[in-house]
Amino acid sequence: MLAHYKMKVGFGVQEMLSRITLVRDFLSKACVDAVILRHGDEYFSEEVSPHHQVFNWLTGLDVSYGYIVITKDVAVLFVDGRYILAAQETLERDVWTIINVKQASPVRWIKDNISGALALDPKFHTINETENLVKAGVKTVFFEDLINSFWKDRRGVKGSKLFKHPIKYAGESSLSKLSRISDHLTKQNVDAILVSDPCDVAWTVNMRGNGLKYTPVAPARMIAFKDGNYKIYTDSVPDEPSDKVRPYAQILPDITAFKGKILLDPNNTPYAIKAKIKAEAIYDRCMIQNFKSIKNKTELDGASKAQILDGVAVASLLSWLHKKIGTDKGVFEGDVSEKITHLRAKSDLYLCESFSCIAAFGKNAANVHYRVKGQGERLSNSGLFLLDTGGQYWCGTTDVTRTMCFGQPTLEEQEVYTRVLKGHIALSSAVFPIGTTGYQLDCLARQYLWQAGLDYDHGTGHGIGSCLSVHEGPGNFSKKSSSDYALCEDTLITIEPGCYLKDRLGIRIENVNKVVKLATEIEKEGRLTFATLTPVLMDFKLIMPFLLTEQEKIWLKNYHEWVLKIIAPCLDEDDKYWLVEQTSPYFNVL
Repeated sequence: MLAHYKMKVGFGVQEMLSRITLVRDFLSKACVDAVILRHGDEYFSEEVSPHHQVFNWLTGLDVSYGYIVITKDVAVLFVDGRYILAAQETLERDVWTIINVKQASPVRWIKDNISGALALDPKFHTINETENLVKAGVKTVFFEDLINSFWKDRRGVKGSKLFKHPIKYAGESSLSKLSRISDHLTKQNVDAILVSDPCDVAWTVNMRGNGLKYTPVAPARMIAFKDGNYKIYTDSVPDEPSDKVRPYAQILPDITAFKGKILLDPNNTPYAIKAKIKAEAIYDRCMIQNFKSIKNKTELDGASKAQILDGVAVASLLSWLHKKIGTDKGVFEGDVSEKITHLRAKSDLYLCESFSCIAAFGKNAANVHYRVKGQGERLSNSGLFLLDTGGQYWCGTTDVTRTMCFGQPTLEEQEVYTRVLKGHIALSSAVFPIGTTGYQLDCLARQYLWQAGLDYDHGTGHGIGSCLSVHEGPGNFSKKSSSDYALCEDTLITIEPGCYLKDRLGIRIENVNKVVKLATEIEKEGRLTFATLTPVLMDFKLIMPFLLTEQEKIWLKNYHEWVLKIIAPCLDEDDKYWLVEQTSPYFNVL
């Protein structure tokens, strides 16, 4: 999953300027020269509740990553390549300076441009972020509840609930998971760990929540002790009373009173918590990230089932689209999001969408992250349609992207699509030794685009949770060597190369994959490869067969034979006929 984010209706330039002025009034009253704000909440989640959407409040943009620095004279927006185009098209250039974080980090820019004091809220910045500013010589001044100083009509926090994630879906008891954590702490000679990520908390105690729209968790932190005991800190209400659950406000007093060694992850622990700790702190990545990334058999079986349920829903959607496009009523981008949700909800295992559906037609798809406002564009037989969508099921989480053409594609569209497809097949077919990182494999997906002078400014894939976040670390594919994490057997990861040509087209192909041992080497250590779990057809019309090798043709035939085998029996007769018709060229033409 990787939406053109437009400003909300009624949020014009004057309103934006008035909000920036409120921030600058704070700077004057607080006697500081600048303020830094980051996307996210105090848990550093990608998805945040309306209460924490200060980024959107100031810019009108809805992003999953970014920083804002406002001084008395300038307002600077730092985002990555996924949001650059949307920011440039949405924001007034005489109001905002837009910077790609790959070209200049917020720390470097602040160091070079601000000589005075920088205000920040230590609850909303990690230990590493804050200490990097200090190491750079930036004079930081801490303000608690800083955002409330200028966002006066901020929405309140919505109440949420905690509920059990049954063992028949989790596959491992919370007692077993806590025992693994305890063993790890014992080996490190540490007495406790502060678990700061709500997804890590949810996985450990086999609980889920409804605190967010797309991620079935509740805002919570946890302290897990070496003896196997634990305390959860949250204001969410558990479905059953528990003496393990405490109000979130109790976490700082408990942290302050703790004696012994405590492990903190400096990349997702707020500096505000570090500042209160009097015990000896050990800094290291939270081991739960590794534990939960390697799925057990129940989770893997659940992931396969979720992908099949999703494949049925997406096939029904695509069949519906082919029938509706060109009719008098037609289909708009906004209709697609409603329809796919309706189709998924037919399953008793469905919980919610796993992210906001990206349904982008024509040039809209050139924005890597596009979100329709209102009806959006009308789909037609001229142009490409990019669909990026996913669902949360009790048994697993899904994420799929397809690019379709409902008429006759141009030669440019076909060539670019085929180059993206070749990269997708190359990475999906990769065989690699144990110990290989996603960074080392990423270029396999880009090679055919590079040959034509093309590329894409986002990662090639990400880990995926089990009825948890659609983006799950630590595994990923990226050009940037940001992680030394090696891909492990039984982890789930997406493969999603793409290409985006401004004002013309956007193409992306995404499947969820399982890392498996090479079939010929089950009995010995050695090499790994990928097994594709997503059963959704690819549009044959967009392929230039003469650009494919024989091995690539065989991969496509085998893939679509599998799609037909497992999806067709689950469809009604009309949709089944459509699927057979759409997949037939893979067997009769290639």
